[in-house]
Amino acid sequence: MKSHLKILVLLTATANCLLTQAQSFDFQFDHFAIVVDNVDKSAEFYASVLNLEEMPHPDKTPGFR
Repeated sequence: MKSHLKILVLLTATANCLLTQAQSFDFQFDHFAIVVDNVDKSAEFYASVLNLEEMPHPDKTPGFR
């Protein structure tokens, strides 16, 4: 659970930095890549806690979600 808290803090800090910038520009995130020990547990966290919808990996490569 500690790693999930670190990820949430990192995402919050990133969003805060983007919102407080002096310049205005059109910037969109396409995706994040985060290395984790247990992809199934991480996917469960994103789905149940953050209510994010999973998008399938285009290559269906084992170990990627």
